[in-house]
Amino acid sequence: MISVNVRPYQQSDADAIAGIINEDPYHFQQGITSQEFERGLDEPGERIRDNTFVVAVHEQIVGFISLCFSESVGHWTVYSYSGVAMNWRRRGIGTQMLRFILAHLKKMARHEGRTMVYVHRADSRVPGMKELALQHDMAVGYELLILRYTQLDLVAVSPAAGYSFHSPEITDAASWASIYNDAFGGRKTADQVIHEFTSPEYNPDLYIMASHSDGGPAAFINAKVVGETGKIPTLAVRTEHQGGGLGKALLAEALSRLRAAGAKEARIEQACNKNATKDVIGLVWMNQCVHLL
Repeated sequence: MISVNVRPYQQSDADAIAGIINEDPYHFQQGITSQEFERGLDEPGERIRDNTFVVAVHEQIVGFISLCFSESVGHWTVYSYSGVAMNWRRRGIGTQMLRFILAHLKKMARHEGRTMVYVHRADSRVPGMKELALQHDMAVGYELLILRYTQLDLVAVSPAAGYSFHSPEITDAASWASIYNDAFGGRKTADQVIHEFTSPEYNPDLYIMASHSDGGPAAFINAKVVGETGKIPTLAVRTEHQGGGLGKALLAEALSRLRAAGAKEARIEQACNKNATKDVIGLVWMNQCVHLL
């Protein structure tokens, strides 16, 4: 096994880390710039910058670890957004990274007196990732389907009765967070949404918010284009507005806008509440799962 050195991240490491991410066809952040990576470390309340590390072999950067903390009642839920350079895989580096993460979190738990619940993303398309997690006594928590749609020219956009769509503004940040938290049981804050709305990635044409005719915020979807691929990170519908076709209408609208922006296909890669997507499965070809352990 190759011995690695794990050290704290420095701003000058951003280019190398963006390169590792962008060479990986399965990494959910593929297409990121070094500036976007840097800015993402300062997501309000998530402690990412202080818990981002570089993995090196003889001063060459071969991987990175970036831990995101989400505060819950009585504990922290910790997500790992990490990667190993393609030509350094299958050499035991991932094993050493995982051991470092677990040791780092145990040390933090003792120091802070709080439980750390670690969620490990194991992409089933990458050989050995799930097996590595299981070797460290992790249990499968849930699986995330990656939805892929290639027939953007066939998308038929139809309005959802009683709802209007618009691009969100800073003043909508609290409502955007409220929709997310209702749909996913999360703890997203308005400050985190503002951080996203003011990022270089924000495109008002690809961020869509739905409001009911009574004026209440009901749902949202956001998207981006990387090369010829449209990516949809989140589709969220408030509980009381689910089951009526609003999610389907929002998705169709987003797919149509992605096509207009030059996308040849679209993928939903992260958070989508099940009731919001159940009506659109007929549109979308379901790809392989990402296991969250």
